Amino acid sequence: MPMFWFRQRTELTPDLARLVKFLVWLPSVGQYVLFSLAGIGSLMLLAGVIVTVRRGWGGQDDEHPLIVASTPDLRSPDLQ
Repeated sequence: MPMFWFRQRTELTPDLARLVKFLVWLPSVGQYVLFSLAGIGSLMLLAGVIVTVRRGWGGQDDEHPLIVASTPDLRSPDLQ
């Protein structure tokens, strides 16, 4: 019965060892980032749905804007 036996060895420099440790660590960090961003997106979507259901996005006709332009309109006939 034929049998093959392979042995492979290598020596890593400290820089390469640090890079390999980072590459092993990277997928778990990616999962945390994924779930964090998905949670933030879900909260934003929920807030949008709540605003739409409760008040809607449009204003009423009798409402006045909070900020009024302080400079006069140059096209108005009063300034000519």
